[in-house]
Amino acid sequence: LPAYFDISLDGSCKILDYVNNLVPRTKYSKLYASLEVLFQQALPSFEAVYSYVRVIKPQIRYQNDEEIDYDDTDLQQPLERHTSLRGQKLQVITKIVDYELGPSSK
Repeated sequence: LPAYFDISLDGSCKILDYVNNLVPRTKYSKLYASLEVLFQQALPSFEAVYSYVRVIKPQIRYQNDEEIDYDDTDLQQPLERHTSLRGQKLQVITKIVDYELGPSSK
């Protein structure tokens, strides 16, 4: 389930509601704070990917439900237009996984 993240204009992040499987929030307050910092650190990368997709998407042609074609007739480097996610509320799906590798795992 998505949780709402409030992204301020300076890029800081605040989780507005509960994160699935991390309830009650008071019990996991340090983890919530860590998730907010992690999202804040990743925000420039999310903005870069989102900006790139917004430029490339018009060049993708959907022929039917199963086939996707890319219009490569004009292979110019797309003009980058930065799209900011700051000052918005975003729906974020979090997934926390704990991997434990044994000594023989590489």
